[in-house]
Amino acid sequence: MPIEFEFTAPPELGSKAMRYLLWRRGGPAGPIAVILLPVIIAVMATDREMRPVAYIVVGAAIMLFVLFLLAVAHRRRISRRFFESNADRTVRVAIDEAGLAVKSAAGSSALPWNAISRVWAGKDVVLVFYHGWHYAAFPRQAVPANAIDFISAKVKSRS
Repeated sequence: MPIEFEFTAPPELGSKAMRYLLWRRGGPAGPIAVILLPVIIAVMATDREMRPVAYIVVGAAIMLFVLFLLAVAHRRRISRRFFESNADRTVRVAIDEAGLAVKSAAGSSALPWNAISRVWAGKDVVLVFYHGWHYAAFPRQAVPANAIDFISAKVKSRS
């Protein structure tokens, strides 16, 4: 029973997918950790023996923040390039017994079921994960409800 759907890729889909991924992974602990980290570093820096550790933590935090900013900039650059170079922004998705196939003006890809590890269905976006934390994002309103159930069943039957 193949399930097929298509949608016009909105420019904000990448941002919504990233926001949903970060919120689902970090939850409320993520923002709390970002707020508490400087406080913890300041407390560590007041102790003479802990000061070198505080310096290392500050360096690691800055490095991770820079890497995060570079990754976000790269993702935005790829998205901008797609929207500037392709007049046809229609994305076609086919789900069948072989796997998931996605076709757009930028190219096409087919993922067998053994590559897909999980599916997250949020309020605005559906993320289908493959090969670890790589994901394909689809607008929630474009994805039929039976497609999410079908993908979930295929993933569960593999594990």
